[in-house]
Amino acid sequence: MKNICIITGEPKSINLEIIAKSWFSLNNKIRKKIILIGDYNLIKFELKKINIKLPLNQIKSINEKDKINFLK
Repeated sequence: MKNICIITGEPKSINLEIIAKSWFSLNNKIRKKIILIGDYNLIKFELKKINIKLPLNQIKSINEKDKINFLK
């Protein structure tokens, strides 16, 4: 299975809340494949504001993550 890239969208939209609440219904195999694309500090801030704790790992360089395939 390939990685799943999700763009978090606007900072004050409901997108991140939907993503965060859906996270808990996914199994671990799928969770490991999900990559959120957005500002790391902003994502942390928005999650704290809605009181949801998710494990986040910041990728500082695209070279740190293997096999990221983007659709053309």
